[in-house]
Amino acid sequence: MRFIPRIMMTQHPDSANKYVPIQEEPEEAIFALNPQPQGLGMEEVMVDYEGKLTPYHQLAQIALGLLKENLKVGKEVFITPRVASATAETVFRQLMALLSIMETNYLTYNDIGGFAIKEFIVPMCERPQDILAVKKRVSNVIKLAHQEYLLTEDPDAIQVIPLIEDVPGLLEADRILGNYLKMCREEGFNIKYLRYMVGRSDPALAYGMVASVLASKVAISEMRKMGDELNIKVYPILGAGSLPFRGHVTLENIENVLQEYAGIYTLTLQSGMKYDHGYEKTRQLSSLLTHKIPSLPSLDYTFEEVKEMINIIGVFFKHYLSTFIKIFSLINRISDLLPQQRDRLQRISPVGYARDIARPEKILPFISDESLKEEIKKIQVKEKGDLPRAITYTGALYTIGFPPEFMGTGRALEEIQEKYGKELFNKLINYYYPSLKEDLAAAYKYLNMENVRHFLPREALGEIEKDGEVCTGYFSLEETEMTEQDNLYHLLMETARPLLKQEIGLGGRLFEEEEAEKKLLQNLLVKMGRLRKSLG
Repeated sequence: MRFIPRIMMTQHPDSANKYVPIQEEPEEAIFALNPQPQGLGMEEVMVDYEGKLTPYHQLAQIALGLLKENLKVGKEVFITPRVASATAETVFRQLMALLSIMETNYLTYNDIGGFAIKEFIVPMCERPQDILAVKKRVSNVIKLAHQEYLLTEDPDAIQVIPLIEDVPGLLEADRILGNYLKMCREEGFNIKYLRYMVGRSDPALAYGMVASVLASKVAISEMRKMGDELNIKVYPILGAGSLPFRGHVTLENIENVLQEYAGIYTLTLQSGMKYDHGYEKTRQLSSLLTHKIPSLPSLDYTFEEVKEMINIIGVFFKHYLSTFIKIFSLINRISDLLPQQRDRLQRISPVGYARDIARPEKILPFISDESLKEEIKKIQVKEKGDLPRAITYTGALYTIGFPPEFMGTGRALEEIQEKYGKELFNKLINYYYPSLKEDLAAAYKYLNMENVRHFLPREALGEIEKDGEVCTGYFSLEETEMTEQDNLYHLLMETARPLLKQEIGLGGRLFEEEEAEKKLLQNLLVKMGRLRKSLG
């Protein structure tokens, strides 16, 4: 059995401190995988082709650079690309990434005595048939490389890591991936273990933070059971950022993360960790994770507990979506003002893509509470909506003073207590999501309802004010200690307000020079990101 990496560096554009051009990404990866103190001591790097302008040859640059550093690629350190989705982007973009994997394996084969790259991540996995199609595609690429270069013809030499990143997908991850494994066996593939990735950001964007957390935990629990049933070892990867809405992966909060998602084998450390929290804290976190993953037995919920958690997810989603559809177009405009910290494809362009608003009907089959189902059905999502990226969406809401961690959360907590009773409420905050208070307390430092009132429409303000009020009361958040930097953040927020209002069409122009105004605004937005230690 091969070694499973515990710490994965990614190429997320979530750092407020640093823009990383594609030319610097190979050096960045080599530095991350070098052992401490020369590097960061990570074990795996995700080279990202999804929605990104990553050059075809970047994989080879990293692999050859690691060999020069005498690092054993594919044995001690690992390069794991995330390829484009064949459905959201194109089969051609996916194939280009697969060919790049094979070229890298060819260029390094003699030095390594095998394949440098043995796995790749496929995003947006919703159907087992689509994952199987990718498996067959890479098998064909392996066959072509064997014909041309006499490399191995083993169709299982490169494995697929499915990434599931919406709440309905997470709730049926065991069915999707279980059926995928069964199909692979029927096709004659020999899969000895399965790594899969739980996305935390995009489910939070579409369904809200609490729904994302609980769905991720259900997936980890049920996937472990599926692995036992099919007699295959499964290794979950948690893809999470440093702000609470996107996972709260920081040195200070790591014990909560490991408790919440017990059973994960790999954790992502994104750019916000390296560049905003700093190299020294990243080194400390890398060392700690090396010894602590997996530190606890996997989450293991009963059938009744899963059923209960799904109803809770439905309540939180209902309140989150009811507000989200009222504000997302405005938040879209703000999110487009935040800097792009990696060379990405445009969100909406002939070769790019944007995700759609969550559709209530997709989650209804999972919910057992019939009255809750009827309430969710009443939410009208009339038009297709192109969502911002999760990072800039998070940053946009922090920028105006309403961290998205609170959206729908207060009203849902109140409903859980009123509808299902104090016992389930306590079970939620003490058992299903015990670090909820810490997540909300970390976000509370940036809550500024006075500022929010200048931006959001009246029909959403009452809901949002209720969320802030209930969360603050339930968890005594007003006792959260505020630092001098936190106070500076609120001063910057208020300074940026008139510029931001003007830029999104809510106020008149303040300066004659439009470009100077935009530059001043972006400087303020970046400074705020640096103070919260992540762009989004």
